[in-house]
Amino acid sequence: MKPRHAAALALVGWYLIGPLPKPDGTLDRGAPMSKWEWIESFDSLRDCKKYKHLVTDLQSARASDPNPHVRALYFEAEATVCIATDDPRLKEK
Repeated sequence: MKPRHAAALALVGWYLIGPLPKPDGTLDRGAPMSKWEWIESFDSLRDCKKYKHLVTDLQSARASDPNPHVRALYFEAEATVCIATDDPRLKEK
């Protein structure tokens, strides 16, 4: 790998993003990722995935809660994805 390519890779960051809810309250997983909500940014994919797993694990206890609003927090956390800051899907209209 040429040094300039290595430098370019080092500049890529990572976002944890998630779909926004539709009017009926369900998550709009089919929406373009450019329309998803930014949650957090990270220097590495590893850190992003670690954070996602931490949040999902914390919310998993709520997946069986009788309150639908509390249960929704788990499904929102589960729907998040880590995506590179230079991913072209973030620029879709």
